Amino acid sequence: MMKAVQVMGHEAVWFDKRLHPSVLVLKHVVGIILNMTTSSYIPPFHRKHWIAIREVGGKFYNFDSKLKVPIEIGDESHLKSFLVEKLKTNEVEMFIVVEEDTHKSGSWKNS
Repeated sequence: MMKAVQVMGHEAVWFDKRLHPSVLVLKHVVGIILNMTTSSYIPPFHRKHWIAIREVGGKFYNFDSKLKVPIEIGDESHLKSFLVEKLKTNEVEMFIVVEEDTHKSGSWKNS
């Protein structure tokens, strides 16, 4: 998945969960990827599942492949609340997808 992001001229930057999602400068973010541990059909095994989040028309959407259709998360404040809830567990890692120049400058987050 990370290679596919790079082929498109973007970088996937690991997000330190000790930071609050409010540090994100969403106008510089192309998308968000959540890597979540999910239960498998064969307990006690667990699998990793990737969820993509992207802004479309001023609203953020959850493009989870397990959904029949994308689900609207809402505006920037709703997205940040959604991310706070997801990041509370050790079962989730987050990557911020940004353009290469944005990655180099670090402008995807407030200092």
